Amino acid sequence: MPLYGQGLAPIVTVYGAGNLHHPTYQSATIGGTVFGTIPATSEGTTNFLLGWSLNYRSYAFYWDGVGEAFWRVGLNSTERLPVGTSWQDATSVWFGESAILGVNVEADVATSGNAGEGITVYYMPKDLD
Repeated sequence: MPLYGQGLAPIVTVYGAGNLHHPTYQSATIGGTVFGTIPATSEGTTNFLLGWSLNYRSYAFYWDGVGEAFWRVGLNSTERLPVGTSWQDATSVWFGESAILGVNVEADVATSGNAGEGITVYYMPKDLD
């Protein structure tokens, strides 16, 4: 089933403090790549929902924190896969596709705009599980 269709979106769970980096690239309408970073300051777990924009077709993310990070689709998913740890080894989502793949987005990010924390990543409350 395609991601971002019928309410399905990747959820990233991180352990400990660090930053989740998230570029949106391959614009369908407005031009260049934009990336941003959102911090996790908790010593426990933090869940992020990766949103989307109609202006872009591709999204990537990586974690540079002190603990592990994994992604899944939906809160009740039994499949949990590791998140990339650099721009060269990022995890990638294509709008409307059902797979999440590894990707090197270093060249895309080198010429991108920095959106700071103004990106399509959202903190999820801890009591949803």
